[in-house]
Amino acid sequence: MKTLLINPLFIFIFLLSVTLSAQARGRSFERIKAHKMTYIVENSSLSPEEETLFWEIFGASEDTLYKIIYRKKKAIKSYLKENCSSLTSEEIKAKIERLDQLENEKVQAIINRNKALLNKLPSKKVLEILTASDQFSKEMYHRRKKGDKSEERKNSN
Repeated sequence: MKTLLINPLFIFIFLLSVTLSAQARGRSFERIKAHKMTYIVENSSLSPEEETLFWEIFGASEDTLYKIIYRKKKAIKSYLKENCSSLTSEEIKAKIERLDQLENEKVQAIINRNKALLNKLPSKKVLEILTASDQFSKEMYHRRKKGDKSEERKNSN
């Protein structure tokens, strides 16, 4: 009976992932978010009800982290890189302090996400989610690193 519940759920997740991927072809954040969340579900033992809660809480957290924090950090870093020679020490200091504030906001968003997960799910399941999330990040890093090395080989030939 459990197998019957899991198979339709995986089909739903797969179709959702494909749909999100198709909609997000030009938006890599949405595509990566869908892959990450699907990866986490596949590498944890969440019940259908727990998966629903996970998608709601974790998805909102990923949106917050990306749209509110990562975008702002990227914009500040880009601004500093492009304008460093024309900025005063005080302007640079202010931008660095803003980057620090955004780092604190990132940490707080992660703490809030984890608290929300812990309020709705058993702690063991939350640990599975966090472990799978870390593993996904490591795999993405290694794929990127491997891709950079193969790109370097192409350029050197």
